Amino acid sequence: MPLQIAKPGQAFAITARILNGQACGDAFMPALRLMTFNVQMLPLGAMLLTGKTNNAEERADTVARAILSLPADEQPDVIVFNEVFDEDGRRRLIDRLTGYPNCVKKMDSTLYLEDSGLMLFSKHELVRMPCGERTLERIYGASAGDDSHAAKGVCVVQINQPTDAVTIAFTHLQAAYESDDEHFDVREAQVLSVIGAIAEALNENHSERWHNVIFVGDLNIRGDSGASTNEWSAVFEHGPLGAIFADGWHQWMAAPDGTRKDDGRTNIDFEDGVMRRLDYQCFRHPAVPSDLVPHHMQIRLRDQSDHFALESYICRNFAHCSPSTAFEHANLPSTGSPEFKRIRLNFVDRDGYQWIYVDTPGTYSIFCAPDLSVRLYLDDDFSHAIPPAGTLDINDLPGSLPSSAEGLGRDGGTFAMRRPFFIAVRNRPTGMQYPGIAVYRHIGDSPERAIVLMPHTDTDSGFPYGQPLGTDDICWFRAFLPKTFNNALRTETFTLRKPHSAYAALTLKDSALQDIETVEGDSEIRLDLALPTQGGDNVYFTLARGSTDDVDFSIRWTSPISYIALDLPTGFFITDESGPDVIGADEISLQVTVDGGQLFNSYWDDADTGERWPGFSEALRDRLQQTMPGFRRLPFVQDITLAYREDDFGASGSLVEIVPALGPNDADLVPRVVEMPIPDTLGGGKYRFYCSLSRFPE
Repeated sequence: MPLQIAKPGQAFAITARILNGQACGDAFMPALRLMTFNVQMLPLGAMLLTGKTNNAEERADTVARAILSLPADEQPDVIVFNEVFDEDGRRRLIDRLTGYPNCVKKMDSTLYLEDSGLMLFSKHELVRMPCGERTLERIYGASAGDDSHAAKGVCVVQINQPTDAVTIAFTHLQAAYESDDEHFDVREAQVLSVIGAIAEALNENHSERWHNVIFVGDLNIRGDSGASTNEWSAVFEHGPLGAIFADGWHQWMAAPDGTRKDDGRTNIDFEDGVMRRLDYQCFRHPAVPSDLVPHHMQIRLRDQSDHFALESYICRNFAHCSPSTAFEHANLPSTGSPEFKRIRLNFVDRDGYQWIYVDTPGTYSIFCAPDLSVRLYLDDDFSHAIPPAGTLDINDLPGSLPSSAEGLGRDGGTFAMRRPFFIAVRNRPTGMQYPGIAVYRHIGDSPERAIVLMPHTDTDSGFPYGQPLGTDDICWFRAFLPKTFNNALRTETFTLRKPHSAYAALTLKDSALQDIETVEGDSEIRLDLALPTQGGDNVYFTLARGSTDDVDFSIRWTSPISYIALDLPTGFFITDESGPDVIGADEISLQVTVDGGQLFNSYWDDADTGERWPGFSEALRDRLQQTMPGFRRLPFVQDITLAYREDDFGASGSLVEIVPALGPNDADLVPRVVEMPIPDTLGGGKYRFYCSLSRFPE
């Protein structure tokens, strides 16, 4: 295959022709689920040179198992893999992913030591493109460093899902080894070659064929807020690629005002623990009318590689179908009460999404038509939905609101949201085009409509100025006190902050609404109520004020619980095996306890420098589910203890490291990296435990 690269002038000319295209078609479109995943199955030769164990088959099993473990209706329709260099790993993926009968198994050239590492699996047939082929492959003419040994390039295919002639171009661009911008010029040249390859596949003289082109892969371009260079801007704001394509995450996974709190990071460097956004799914630039956009993008599989799986749910572009085009709750009219808003949705395609953005934290109940499914996401995490804190019966809405919610189901899910958030609504294929949804904000005027307290969050009362709240001017709050992993006894503190010299009484009640304790006063600006507990209970609070002129009351719940964020990268890494690296591997015993309760206890007999303990994070999550079903993060109070031993004769025996819980001066989310030295008479080693600790269970 000849080496090809588009010249800069050619690329810009192609771009100009594409931008003159027109959108086409308005037929019903089902959704397309697309996953891109760099799975780090490195060449056998590279593994041998670095002394690492070749675990490609095991990694392939892990990757396939993770994909197939997703809910059946959420598994991808098309999967694009990067870095499938190992042949045994490639065969194992083919053997395991039997539900994907259409496959691009390899893109290769005899001029290189290694193939491209690219693979594609599709549930949908790969159709013949305007160029006459079902696949078009182009090997890049520019490369540098170790990448020069591989047949790096781009492959173009086409499927008829979710509409006719959807073109997918997938690649893995040149790596940066020492700094973010290293070999930028090589990536720039490769991007021009991508444009040329797509043009060749589609016949560049027919610009309308570019409407439904999706460009994906590990682009090795820093797209997160931690980037130290302007390469992203050079490519997506000022380069020929950015005139054709928009970075899907950057463009659509943001608030309607453009605020972007979730960086969408898809890679972790195990040496320094830094996470980066390097993996992309790019869609037609919104300046040019196009059929397809990502209605939702998320990152759920994070433990199978040094990269995470990037997923998108793709459907036709219509109003309010993505976070960046969401309804703005603050601008919607109220119905019957300032706290109640009923919204008429429009599912142009039943498989699509409708999004609502709510910029005010608080407690909300969501009522919806029976055909709809609703998930809520904090604005800094599009990948993990917030579980409901309970339900609200439609008849427990105040006044005449039950009639305003008629037709939206009997029970509304109640959610406690500590940040601005999104409501993501999905329809059924057989659902109505114009279903309704209602959003009710709790103001605490009854036990049923209590405001849910969240740890480490200032929660305002619902008191109005100059008039009573409800019939008795009492504001109700509730809190769920979680158990911890080892049922540790702790003290939860609830602090009432109030206007100076304003009288207030805060009463703690049990789940049966029986009084437990009251604190009151009119001179202090804060009142504290301490509650010893092992958790597992709902408690209520009532707040009484002395005057309807006093409104600036808030409650802050301070909890000693920290959470191991097992939804974020967690692992055990061999920075340097002990003894001479070239003659063997370390044999490690490791026990992890949390507040004295055993979380992990196992043995690894083949640990080499640069490797992670296989299945470590999965084992932690499995143990958490056995003990606390449904929890995503592991709650504890005191510390994590790491007891480890390396069994070589020169090593120093059993050692212990302690990971402390979050302290009062720590941030809400803190990476914990613990260096674990291994003294050895033949050469010391070092291991590394890494995780993230959070103050919040979600």
